[in-house]
Amino acid sequence: GVRAQLGVGDHAELHATATQPAPDQRASIQFAIARLFSPLVPQDELGSYTLEIDVEPGGRGSWRIVPVAGKLQIAGSGDFDAARNSARGQVTLTPQAPMPGLTPLLSTLPKAGEGFQLVF
Repeated sequence: GVRAQLGVGDHAELHATATQPAPDQRASIQFAIARLFSPLVPQDELGSYTLEIDVEPGGRGSWRIVPVAGKLQIAGSGDFDAARNSARGQVTLTPQAPMPGLTPLLSTLPKAGEGFQLVF
């Protein structure tokens, strides 16, 4: 597999691990997003997450994001078709603590239980 680490300014750390299969085999990429930060919530980090992407031969695949820790739980999944430039899925953003700077933005999304849901 391939490993990489990238500091995204002061906004997050990104660690990636990928497989290098033969062209006719499924590829997998896993991103560890650590200490995600937003200027809308300057007092603290939003959280850390894992993003997993599986790509089948031909460019179709699926993705999944799961929360690891933090004040904003982000969870979701979906699929995509690279050949058609299309993607679909849903993501639920659930605050675990008050976030006055982020609440007005989240409130523009439909409620889903204790969180807010983005469907595309």
